[in-house]
Amino acid sequence: MNAKDFINLELQEMRGLFNASLQDITEEQFNWIPGSAANPIRAIAIHAWGAEDYFIQTILQNKPRIFETEHWGEKLGLPNTPGQGRGWEAAVTTQISLAKALEYYTNVQAATAIYCSNITDEELQKTVQFFKQEISAAKAISRLLLHSTGHAGEIAALRGMQGVKGLPF
Repeated sequence: MNAKDFINLELQEMRGLFNASLQDITEEQFNWIPGSAANPIRAIAIHAWGAEDYFIQTILQNKPRIFETEHWGEKLGLPNTPGQGRGWEAAVTTQISLAKALEYYTNVQAATAIYCSNITDEELQKTVQFFKQEISAAKAISRLLLHSTGHAGEIAALRGMQGVKGLPF
């Protein structure tokens, strides 16, 4: 198996886990505020999808995020995606349409799939600025996959706190 095929396999596995954590989720579950210090599912999901958008579009391709080019802030009622110390308060306190959030996720997934389907070994080896350090594009993709998988587990746990099965298996 070559690197491109492996990355696309791992991306497919991450998507499967994230999608399983959202299977049959209701608007009420998506917007439920946990009674603890945890963030609501909506904030975690938008953060994870926004991070993917940022990693793939901006870090790896030096392009603006889909969040900006498609005006998702206006569509979701958020000034920014939560992360890096910004946007969390709005994502925690603002009800977000599940359908609109999933539409953003679909658009981010599509852009990621296009990028990853055309990735080359040379692209994976290039150095990118990842926040305050320089790393390979391959390492940035690895961090994206781990980041998203962790948040899928967090969402599953929050669903369990609501008395529903967090993952269907």
